[in-house]
Amino acid sequence: MPELNRFAQVVVLLPIDRRLPKPDKSGGLETLVDFDPERQVFTYGIPRELRGSIVPGMVVEVPFGRSKQLGLVLSLSETAPKDIQVKPLGEPISPEPALTPEQMALAQWMSRYYLAPLSECVRLILPPGFAAKTDLWVEYIPAAPIFPDELTPAQQALLLRLKKAPMRLKDLRALDRRLASEKVLGELRKQGLVRVVDRGKLKRPKPKLETMLTLVIPPDQVEEALMHAGRASKQAEALLWLAAQGGEAPLAALNKEARVTKAQARALAEKGLIRLADDQAHLAVPNEAIPEQVMRLRGTHRLLPGLQALAQAPNQAMLLSDWRKATGLGLPEARKLAAWGLVELTEIDVWRDPLAGRVFHSPRPAILTEDQQRAWAAIEAALTAMLSRKGAKAQKLEVGSQRSEDEAVVSEESPVFLLHGVTGSGKTEIYLRALEKTVAAGRQGIVLVPEISLTPQTIRRFAGRFPGRVAVVHSKLTAGERYDAWRRAKAGEVDVVVGSRSALFAPLPDIGLIVVDEEHDPAYKQARTPRYHARDAAIQLARLHDAVVILGSATPSLESQFKARRGIYTLLTLPRRVMGHREGGDVRMAELPPVEIVDMRAELRAGNRSMFSRSLRRALNETLARGEQAIIFLNRRGNATFVMCRDCGYVVRCPRCNVPLTHHWGDVLICHHCNYRQPMPNVCPKCGSHRFKTFGAGTERVIDALRAEFPHARPLRWDRDVTAGKASHEAILQDFIDHQADVLVGTQMIAKGLDLPLVTLVGVLSADTGLFLPDFRAAERTFQILMQVAGRAGRSERGGKVIFQTYHPTHYAILAASQHDYEGFYRKEMHYRQELGYPPYGRLTRLLYLDTNRERCAQETARMAAFLRRRAEALRLENVSIIGPAPAFFSKERGKYRWHLLLRTEDPGLLLAGAPLTPNWRIDVDPVDTL
Repeated sequence: MPELNRFAQVVVLLPIDRRLPKPDKSGGLETLVDFDPERQVFTYGIPRELRGSIVPGMVVEVPFGRSKQLGLVLSLSETAPKDIQVKPLGEPISPEPALTPEQMALAQWMSRYYLAPLSECVRLILPPGFAAKTDLWVEYIPAAPIFPDELTPAQQALLLRLKKAPMRLKDLRALDRRLASEKVLGELRKQGLVRVVDRGKLKRPKPKLETMLTLVIPPDQVEEALMHAGRASKQAEALLWLAAQGGEAPLAALNKEARVTKAQARALAEKGLIRLADDQAHLAVPNEAIPEQVMRLRGTHRLLPGLQALAQAPNQAMLLSDWRKATGLGLPEARKLAAWGLVELTEIDVWRDPLAGRVFHSPRPAILTEDQQRAWAAIEAALTAMLSRKGAKAQKLEVGSQRSEDEAVVSEESPVFLLHGVTGSGKTEIYLRALEKTVAAGRQGIVLVPEISLTPQTIRRFAGRFPGRVAVVHSKLTAGERYDAWRRAKAGEVDVVVGSRSALFAPLPDIGLIVVDEEHDPAYKQARTPRYHARDAAIQLARLHDAVVILGSATPSLESQFKARRGIYTLLTLPRRVMGHREGGDVRMAELPPVEIVDMRAELRAGNRSMFSRSLRRALNETLARGEQAIIFLNRRGNATFVMCRDCGYVVRCPRCNVPLTHHWGDVLICHHCNYRQPMPNVCPKCGSHRFKTFGAGTERVIDALRAEFPHARPLRWDRDVTAGKASHEAILQDFIDHQADVLVGTQMIAKGLDLPLVTLVGVLSADTGLFLPDFRAAERTFQILMQVAGRAGRSERGGKVIFQTYHPTHYAILAASQHDYEGFYRKEMHYRQELGYPPYGRLTRLLYLDTNRERCAQETARMAAFLRRRAEALRLENVSIIGPAPAFFSKERGKYRWHLLLRTEDPGLLLAGAPLTPNWRIDVDPVDTL
């Protein structure tokens, strides 16, 4: 091994587990998840040939165990820990660092704050395709003896199985975790009887290269060049010679001077190009037709459109793909032209940009209202102060210990504004002005939206104001499009990145502003490890860049509102809706739409069993008669909520998740948790009855009901089931904007941030949905979505109306939403939160345990609760409470039972240090729900 005297600290991009003795004193080992960042970093030596080329932020290949993995270089040092064998690291994946210093600091903060493996946090931020893909297989070593006497029966059974065929390690674990244990597989490896090999390939992103054609002759010489290119042709030379002689010449001269034989001359005559008479040769075509006929004789006439297209193109250059579309010619023809010296072919790096070629309207900035002017003045002052310190960075986050959310996320140097504006109050114009000021100072901005469905409309506004300088990032893009958006951001080719959660990790060199639109939305919280909240991660990233943050919402989360009222954030309000501007610049204001609450119990008593109340039916008829549009909101996909046997009450459930299957048209039952599907049963498996009935209503059934009761209406459905394609959201939205439909029926995605001026009616079929779920945020979530969906109506001078259908018309969340009364809801809900110690008056961490065995779930959660109570007592931790264990509301999902614990503590990292957290556990710090 070469001498190593310079070292790199590397986080390997794999989860790092610990193995400790089991508490049952069986002598076995159990695997525990390690979330301490310091124990996930390994030291590697830098070979002499790589010194000077390895810098922090680079992704490199490293030997790890029996395979090669990818790792991120965190830092460099001159010394290595003592008493360890240091291995040399391999070649870097790219000569450039993959992460910026700020991104590495953000990954470390996320690991500390959310108690997530550092490797997972780094993988989250890395560009698309950089993460290592392992494919571990267990193989029998043929030269080894098959049944040594000292092997246990389990070891012998594993050897027999592997002798027949190798197995994937994950398949072996799924078959029998005991066979994949250290006592069985580990011992066989030590004895040299089996080996574990990695058959996976490291996936590395690649730029898209395209052929560029460039014309290398003057554009006005295209025909002339093709007349002398191509195959040799005496007939072509004869035509050119004869044209040069004025169109006629003696046949003898044609033979002597042009070296054209009589046979060749006769062939030209047969083609009608010349006439032979009285030993004279005459042109039979006009002079202007000569070039085309010469090119035909040389076989170059088909290439003339190709050169003409290049001659007319900007800089006389075109991509091969564009050239092919314009001319029908391809690479073989391009190579011919290059061989003749008429064009030059080069390989260029092409951005895969979903916005390429699109033209966006660029409206003039709107005149601000008084409320907007006050809000903008505060933000502008903060931006001016920040941007005057361009290049200065806030101090790196100190990650030595877990602290409270306020201390960990915000700082005085990085102002956070909570822009609380009612729907239609002009928050987007404030975002645009803030971005313009940021970009004018040479810095960049990020705009986060919670749902892909909001991205098309947001992109139109921002791309119109920043033409050619906007990149879009969301999960429906191809891997190549996401990778190129990352590269464009890193190269400084864009000023604004717009997208969902992952847009936060665009490697912009100098971020000056981060906007989090609809900051209250739970979609900002990631459901898998690391379970980070994009809003809070955005605030931390802004602190690292010394940037400004704007959190915008018509219904801010109670936590954000609480911080604003305590002075941690700066509260800015836009209490009035903007309708438009009159000539001369006067701003027209609008009232929020009135809301009617319909008691569906009274509808039933009146004999109305339709899903549409009498008020909603009447309002729909009036809206359609005026040629306006309506939105029908229902928080359920599918045709019916569940299917039940009418004789015995049996409900058809998902065998993997134990939740009722949703009925869809075509008599297909679908689980909306795991996508399990089965046909509608003909016979009840419990009682043998054939009498099944569907209950409840989903979006499909609403569409059918609209067609039945309003035959002239044109309904359009918008939910996750019809938006699988990349452009599905934009296509549906554009159809509705273009008035290709009268009624838009949809789920939560239609409640968020859409500006649809022709919508004058919003109907909520069931305002109670989710209101009584066993979750402390249930009322807040109901209030927010009702307020948001109500805000889609009345956004023009036509006005609007909203109808809430409910079985609980006096519930405070529904009453407050009907009155657009955020303040009243805030007071009521915060009183409840304070009494029970729920956020923001206390901090929650959820521990969720998943297992295929129900009893083991109960045992392991009880064991964890006992451990944590003992630890809290031993450390004398105050204000700590442990709730549970108990089955989760969704007690089974994807074949695994779910039990959980709730921890009330300001420092979950301290409480959980050393906890026996096996891979079955999920840690969720600051959960957005407890279901």
